[in-house]
Amino acid sequence: VDWVKTAPPKRKRYRNCAAGRRCMTDMKSNITMCHQFLGSMATKIYHEGNHTLDHSLRGHGDSSCLLHNKMIADISLFDVVFVQEVSWFTSVVRTLNSTTSPSEWISNMLPQMYYDAMSKFLSKISEKTKTVFVLGQIGADCENKTVPEPSFDPIQIPDKYGWRLAPKLWNTALTLIEKEGLDVQVVDVREPLMQSVHAHPSPDCLHFCMNSAAINIYLDVYWNEVFSS
Repeated sequence: VDWVKTAPPKRKRYRNCAAGRRCMTDMKSNITMCHQFLGSMATKIYHEGNHTLDHSLRGHGDSSCLLHNKMIADISLFDVVFVQEVSWFTSVVRTLNSTTSPSEWISNMLPQMYYDAMSKFLSKISEKTKTVFVLGQIGADCENKTVPEPSFDPIQIPDKYGWRLAPKLWNTALTLIEKEGLDVQVVDVREPLMQSVHAHPSPDCLHFCMNSAAINIYLDVYWNEVFSS
């Protein structure tokens, strides 16, 4: 498959919004599929007692510009948008750890920040195009593994980069989609994706699985319903 890469936005205001986009076209079906990393985002600064959670202080700058109408319009140009947004939220616990926002407190606040941000993000996109939320892969321990895992349990998620918060955020996503009445379909492929970490036997297979295995499973799951027509 020949993936064509386009550069991320150059304007300073949108520089931290998203990485470059990689696209390929199925010539026979005339379907273009693109993959793009999006950052975490926040709708406001959170305060509780002496603690403050300011997303704009994250290591790569503030990527809350994802919620701007220009970015939403760009993403919504597609007929179907698959959203899998967990990994970069869990890393906030590490990148924003400080005396005013200790990691333990951030861990407790993160589900609320995630709820607020993803509720706004999903509601905006789903108003413009068909939207699917994917409960999918998070970082896993895949070193020296060459065969599929017989089963997956969230307790197997490594205790690094905040990854163990993933199950809590998955549940938060399901809650917000139902509670806010969003027109968003949910596909749960956590188990097959987490069983397939053997495909890239190195210490951290997060990026590999998000770039390739995840996309393949989405297409397998949705081929008959979405793409065959």
